[in-house]
Amino acid sequence: MDVAKTKGLLDSHTNLATHISRLKKEIEPNQAAKLEFDIIQQSDIKDIIQRLEVKMVKGFDKRVILRLICLLSITLSGLKKDELDILRKAYVTCYGWDEMTTLMNLQDAGILRVRDDNFSFGKVKKTMQLISEDLDERNPADISFVYSGLAPIAVRLVEGLMSERGIRNISSFIKALNIPVTAPSEAEAEFYTSKKGPMGIHRRKVLVYFLGGATYAEISAVRFLNTLFTDKQFIIATTCIISPNKALRQMTPKIENNLDKMKVL
Repeated sequence: MDVAKTKGLLDSHTNLATHISRLKKEIEPNQAAKLEFDIIQQSDIKDIIQRLEVKMVKGFDKRVILRLICLLSITLSGLKKDELDILRKAYVTCYGWDEMTTLMNLQDAGILRVRDDNFSFGKVKKTMQLISEDLDERNPADISFVYSGLAPIAVRLVEGLMSERGIRNISSFIKALNIPVTAPSEAEAEFYTSKKGPMGIHRRKVLVYFLGGATYAEISAVRFLNTLFTDKQFIIATTCIISPNKALRQMTPKIENNLDKMKVL
């Protein structure tokens, strides 16, 4: 055996495997980002479902796939029953029966659901102007830069409160979101009036509290509001820092297989 030649082949194989692994890691996020964009833009839904099925068969990261399915459900105000059945069946077939519990938890949370009229993402997207077509990420002028052109709904709501000077003046937002609101007294208008002190304009403090968790992107968007409203100082508080993977882990129970293979065999 030619040891030198064998070593050379082994090095080549290792380098090639490393290169393929790196390419695979780069391709998956790019493909996921393209799917995310198409889902948010509400492109051809049948085509998106077919692409998701293909990704599942090819062994695409199951948490990425599940995140995309959840995004599809939310942006469509729920899926048609047959669409939901197709995606659930494909997911369980490709990733195992133990994923059924995760899917059931997501349905109980209202993330995966059959379509209803309680929430219309299309209406919210249009009313709150969530999509920014002309985005300059180097010199951003809108909070949508944190998601490459998509503004976080919660932060857009805060921005509307500040720019329209009160919750009573953003009734279109509230109607689109279809959420119950408790409005403060009429005295809230005083809060939006800038006051001058001995050191110049007094910056009123605004506490933005995220219940259930905030993402780093949402935190960046709130911080950016400080540049849009120079008479306000935004302070961020949250119960935790959340991410898609962390949210999905909370929905995924630990299932132990206590089956004794020796007894079965």
